[in-house]
Amino acid sequence: MSLLKTNEIQNYNGSSLTLTASTVSTSAQLNTGGNISVTGSLNVSDDSTTRTNLGLGTISTQDSNNVNLTGGTIGSGVVFQGQFNVIPNWYLAEQQITGGNDVSAGFYAGSTDATERRTVNIPAMQLRINATVYTLSTATTLDADTTGSWASNETSKATAANRNGEDVYIYAVEPSSGTTPNFCLSSNSTYPDGTVGGVTASATNSRKIGGFHCLCVDVGTISGHSLTGYLDGDILPRSVWTQASHRPTANPEGMVYVGNKLWADIYLASNTTTLESSYGGTIVDGASNPDYHWYNFVERFAEIEKRLPTQAEFMALAIGSNEETNISGSADPGTTGGHSDTASRRMISNVGCEDCAGAMWQWANETGSDGAAASWAVQDTASDGTTYDGANAVGRGQGYAVPNRGVFGGSWNDGAKCGSRGVLWYYSPLILLAYFGSRGVSGSLY
Repeated sequence: MSLLKTNEIQNYNGSSLTLTASTVSTSAQLNTGGNISVTGSLNVSDDSTTRTNLGLGTISTQDSNNVNLTGGTIGSGVVFQGQFNVIPNWYLAEQQITGGNDVSAGFYAGSTDATERRTVNIPAMQLRINATVYTLSTATTLDADTTGSWASNETSKATAANRNGEDVYIYAVEPSSGTTPNFCLSSNSTYPDGTVGGVTASATNSRKIGGFHCLCVDVGTISGHSLTGYLDGDILPRSVWTQASHRPTANPEGMVYVGNKLWADIYLASNTTTLESSYGGTIVDGASNPDYHWYNFVERFAEIEKRLPTQAEFMALAIGSNEETNISGSADPGTTGGHSDTASRRMISNVGCEDCAGAMWQWANETGSDGAAASWAVQDTASDGTTYDGANAVGRGQGYAVPNRGVFGGSWNDGAKCGSRGVLWYYSPLILLAYFGSRGVSGSLY
């Protein structure tokens, strides 16, 4: 058959109709009980009934490479060989939300602009809240020092001292009218507290699209440091994350991006119930209540999608910290963040990690030198009720010729031993010492 007129066909015999012409056009309906396979192109007249029969709802955009749908359903037996895009519940443009310095610049050049250090930049984007797609046509900014940037019940956070060391979230909220969403900052992790653009925010009408962490204590002037001049309450540029394109596998709170798809905890681990990275938390170590050794940290970090760092990773996250000095007072810091060393220099790295060197030795993910003479030994501390194992009746078997584990950074009275390359490979993973803590890291989700 040299010519096939599709407007005359209602059903073609078997389960499928295959057309090999370079172009197939129809001005009426094309119905089939099975599959339609087209190797060229299929042109359908601009008729709502015809589109409905194709099972694609309303086609909003169609070109040679993709089809975008904003509604309807896809019927069975439809095969796509190109790109098929559906707007999800929330969607961000490929550009990332940034704070302080642009993410593409690597955040290594400290900003001297006070306004820039407290501002997040939100790119033009499309997002969906419930059944409506909202569009931000032109990029906008939110200044953390401006009350109008915050939900109505959180305007006190516009004062830097009221947000230092805290995690802040960025939300899009449905407008009272129109298709341009409103944006705000909030310290609430579920939805903004109060009204935004005259609309009372809720979990239903808002979407969390990103966030950041605020510096806990002024950095001061440190020559060559990425964060020199940053003040408490400023945005840690490496802590900025987005739901859609730039965040760790773990929860992003209290973390910064190191590079090479690695995120690191800003603070030493605190909270013996669920290890966390938070400012002012009581440090978990070998003498906390309960005590933690290497095995405990490994197991507990795994519960929250984190792990201990390798030496190469620790060096990367710690560079820019104080070197060959320990904490002022040469005593157990007790709590996390905001400390200075014996030279009155802030103990903070280029990416914003606190207390990397001279506060607490931090367990490594790697093994060290050989341990004790080869023999079988229990690999838990269940017999000691003051330890995490003992308090939780943890039994984990025995080990033979178990190697030692490394610790990084140096403790509160180690002086010249401390630094981003400070390392000790001597102790058993079961050792319980007051100056052995930890820091978690996580891979990138995107």
